[in-house]
Amino acid sequence: MAEGQGNLDSIEAGLTFEYDASSPLPDDLVAHREEFDTLPDEQQAKHIYALAGLALYASQCLEVSLQQILLLQAKARGEIRILAEHDALEQRFSRHTLGRLLVTAREKVDINTKAASMLEHALDTRNRLAHGYFWSHAEDFCTTNGQRAMMEELLRFIRLFRLADRFCDAIVHVLLQTLGITKEQVEREYARTMNGLQDT
Repeated sequence: MAEGQGNLDSIEAGLTFEYDASSPLPDDLVAHREEFDTLPDEQQAKHIYALAGLALYASQCLEVSLQQILLLQAKARGEIRILAEHDALEQRFSRHTLGRLLVTAREKVDINTKAASMLEHALDTRNRLAHGYFWSHAEDFCTTNGQRAMMEELLRFIRLFRLADRFCDAIVHVLLQTLGITKEQVEREYARTMNGLQDT
């Protein structure tokens, strides 16, 4: 394919391993666990709130990555020709729920069963977190042991969302290559945008 032509009919993506919620946490998440144990009782509840916020942020990063997949796929298929079409499609995708983004992405990308299972688990987890998480853990939140259990669960949530996001980022990278867009070009555009924000 000629560089920058982008006329992609299909893309395949998948995982070579089953998602394992019990696998070890990365060091930065272990550090949150260790910090919890050093906090006085009155500060531990705030730590749980902070982790819930971090988990929601990680789930929103996943949403953005899915939106990027759909936008780049549309560009690669020749469905986006001018900036106005890109902006209109971006606005439409930004109003989609995570569940709808996943369904749409799976229509555009052939995702294997291992990856699909992980993404569905991420969707279920995000819905649990966003809809009544603290209500369902009201009794846990009243005790140190309950808060510790919530902390462990939230750390697993964050790990899952990050893994799902990295998987989607890999698809984004393939699509960028298909369009002839290099990582250096993306970084230059990001730097230009950030510099413009600083000047305002």
